[in-house]
Amino acid sequence: MTEKEFIAFREELKLHSIVLPMKIVRRIFKIATDVKQRGKSDVKRIIDETAFQTKISYRRMKSKKRTHNVFTARVLAMNLIKLRTNLSQEEIGKLFNRDHATVIYAEKYFNDPPPNDVEFIRIKEKLLKTV
Repeated sequence: MTEKEFIAFREELKLHSIVLPMKIVRRIFKIATDVKQRGKSDVKRIIDETAFQTKISYRRMKSKKRTHNVFTARVLAMNLIKLRTNLSQEEIGKLFNRDHATVIYAEKYFNDPPPNDVEFIRIKEKLLKTV
């Protein structure tokens, strides 16, 4: 963050009768930036691990393909991101070029997969342990 952004944030706090020393404002920005970066790295790690386990690239997960193996990878990645980050359903959907309704459906499938989808269940259990 630039000095100008710090000062603007501090002035905004003053509007709400909150006065903080510049040192505290800098610390708040550092923590917020660290959390944001950690969230991004978590998403990348989850997507990379899901791609590795399912042998489906992130590019294919984002595609319009609806084949079962692509669907499986997408459902797993979406739900692991939902479980491990603070991203909203809308934000998760955008990562995969989908809307929030798709994320809701993926969550239902993730939580109650058909018993005959043994491969999905196996990969899900493995990813929940490693991610």
